[in-house]
Amino acid sequence: MKISTTLMAGALTLAAVPALAETPIRATGLVSTHKFHTALEQEFYGGLAEKTGIDHAINFNPLDVVGVDMQDTLRMVRTGAFDIVQSTVGAAARDDAFLEGIDLIGVSTSMEQLQEAVDAFMPELEKRVAEKFNAKPLAVWPYGPQVFYCNADISSLDDFEGLKVRSYTSSMSTLIEALGATPVTMSFKEVYPALQRGVVDCAITSPTSGNTGNWPEVTTHFLPLGIS
Repeated sequence: MKISTTLMAGALTLAAVPALAETPIRATGLVSTHKFHTALEQEFYGGLAEKTGIDHAINFNPLDVVGVDMQDTLRMVRTGAFDIVQSTVGAAARDDAFLEGIDLIGVSTSMEQLQEAVDAFMPELEKRVAEKFNAKPLAVWPYGPQVFYCNADISSLDDFEGLKVRSYTSSMSTLIEALGATPVTMSFKEVYPALQRGVVDCAITSPTSGNTGNWPEVTTHFLPLGIS
């Protein structure tokens, strides 16, 4: 199976190698709360067999519908539980920190820089994924700039000293520590109550995810500085 795409960074789609000769092909995407994204995925997989001539039905479900954690998706491909999966770079890096090299926090702060980093790193990422997970990256695409939502008076990176900041990757935690703050690792669904109760002072995600998750309801400040 070959799917051509423009290469960017942020999220990955991977397929088991070789593609399993079974009916249906088992595919999973992101979570169903990303309604527009899920609608695009459903449309894509619904017409894929006809467009590509693949003589198999494709059974697609979002991660939360099938009860799969995004951090487990690469292992799901390796074991054959799914044939096609999606994962953010940060979640994929939980299984192999090497993979985060395609979008290290603070390295690519523009789409042009990101394209350059992806072009340079992609051949090594493909080798690594094949060796460790018996899979092939089919697509890499941008997932939105990662920005700061806070319950503190934030206007620059100097203001983070002493604060607790939600993190979700190793390089992000390293950056937060370099700013004099304390990284607190938690999943996306944990962030809203954590901000509401003061467990963390700030959290990092894309504007689309933060606004969809209603983070402005429980924060007072927004710093639109894209760190990846």
